[in-house]
Amino acid sequence: MRPWFVLLLIMVSPLVALSPGRGEHARPAKVLVAGLPSEMTLAAAWLEIDPLTDPQVIPARSQDSPFTQEELRKFVRLYFPRTYDKLLEYEYMVLAQVEIWIFTDEQQWMLYDSIYKGGLGGMQTRSVMSMHSGISVPWAQSILSDAFPNDADAVVNLPSYTPHQEPMRVVININEMVPPIFKPYKDLPGVEYSFIGSYGTNIAIPKEGAVIVSYSVGP
Repeated sequence: MRPWFVLLLIMVSPLVALSPGRGEHARPAKVLVAGLPSEMTLAAAWLEIDPLTDPQVIPARSQDSPFTQEELRKFVRLYFPRTYDKLLEYEYMVLAQVEIWIFTDEQQWMLYDSIYKGGLGGMQTRSVMSMHSGISVPWAQSILSDAFPNDADAVVNLPSYTPHQEPMRVVININEMVPPIFKPYKDLPGVEYSFIGSYGTNIAIPKEGAVIVSYSVGP
């Protein structure tokens, strides 16, 4: 089980519970999921079987995937919301290892505005999306990276930001100043997971004002 999908499930569930109702039934939360196709398969499997989520999956990475960039752009043309108002019908987005140039500049601004002005919830994984500068630098330069609490510009300016391949464990921050986002789950078995052997983690640098709700500890 991939750790970021555990976080996805925890983070999306409260949003689903708050979805406005239609008649006697809650409206399924629309979730936009874009990124590495192999990860999207798992996202679809988790979200499509849940009657409270309605995912739209868009492959958006050519590296390590069976699709060319042209094919991915076609998927975006077909499945990405055509207007800003249509994008605001979604309640959450997950960007997992995307190649940012798959989206047009207009679409990147739409996503940025939907978070800052429209109240859309969002999550991005892999820090700067890749350790390859050809992917990480365009992400850091994109307006969309500014919508997330990881300082992508600071990460790519480090002398080295390669993954740490070491044993590690996940820790939930229980500081009293941290809101109860993950803290209620702290005592559940397996939440503060320990990865034995070699496991890769990526560097993230929180922006001023960011709240750190969990982190990893290694040697």
